Amino acid sequence: NDSTMFDLLLVFTGKASMDNGESSMLKVKAQATGSGNSRSLQVLSSTEFGTDLFQHYAPSGWDVGGDHAWVDETGKYVWVSCFRSHGVGVHMLDYETGALIHSVTGLHEYVPGQYTYTAGIDGVGTLGKPGSYLVVATCSCHSLKMCIPTVPWHWPVPSSQWTTGVFFIIDLSSMTPMVQAIQV
Repeated sequence: NDSTMFDLLLVFTGKASMDNGESSMLKVKAQATGSGNSRSLQVLSSTEFGTDLFQHYAPSGWDVGGDHAWVDETGKYVWVSCFRSHGVGVHMLDYETGALIHSVTGLHEYVPGQYTYTAGIDGVGTLGKPGSYLVVATCSCHSLKMCIPTVPWHWPVPSSQWTTGVFFIIDLSSMTPMVQAIQV
């Protein structure tokens, strides 16, 4: 194990819409070179990652809206949050292959009358280990055509347009590594 070599997981998202766009992920193997004030970074390889999720999960012609990623403590799994209407939720990928293993969906329907979507993830532990959790911060809106999380939710915005953000805590200790979709 060379401590100067590491992976970067890059999540790309294009087009500013909640219902469609383009997103993808790359796994980049990099190496830090030099020392002191003369440090540099060399890219050793770059490969597509998570193609099950980014190219096959949503119906043809649609996009999942990849957003954030978190690697669990074993380094075997990567959780990726997605915000667009055809992929909203958190999805567990195999770290080595990028294959889709689990999807936790239904977040967008948790609060009636609004669209709730992922805005950030973090976690501790791994599947099946007591005390392991994945936390999901969310934003929300009433309409996918005007879904702007930075709008101030106070006067002069009418209270009928206010929405509720939800903080989900997913118990990873109760999950096992097998292919399944989980509806919240």
